[in-house]
Amino acid sequence: MKIWKGLELEGSDKGFMTLFVGGTHVESKTIVDVLCSNKDVKRVYLGGGRIDVVTVSDVYLLSGYCLSEKISLVIESTANGLKIMPKDLFEQVEQVIVRFDEALVDLLSETDIIKIDTGKSVFTMELVKMISTNLKNLNKDMFSTDVLIYDDEIGGYF
Repeated sequence: MKIWKGLELEGSDKGFMTLFVGGTHVESKTIVDVLCSNKDVKRVYLGGGRIDVVTVSDVYLLSGYCLSEKISLVIESTANGLKIMPKDLFEQVEQVIVRFDEALVDLLSETDIIKIDTGKSVFTMELVKMISTNLKNLNKDMFSTDVLIYDDEIGGYF
């Protein structure tokens, strides 16, 4: 699990100080410990670094802390990741962001339309109406202004 902090640079929550959590197995106690010493954080973003969450050690510890401190708890996942996401996590997050990894969208023009067909409903939007973020300053899942706080692969806390 890797934890870093920075301003959200994508979507409608752009500008909020965010704690990004990347890893398939999320340790709630570690996240809460980091939040206790980073009171400027307004959002916790599970699924950072384009990694689908598979397990959360104690989702109620994390969601309870976020609720009590008025911190938004969000998760990003692929459509396939939603199928394996723990149900209790899905029910405790404030927002789910579904990521579709499709580089061919770069071939479209601003007036072209993205369509999602569920079989029950169809959702459409012109690319020009979508919020776009350039990823040229993204390096190893982090933007240049982000700060690495924790990485269990290289020794824990920094």
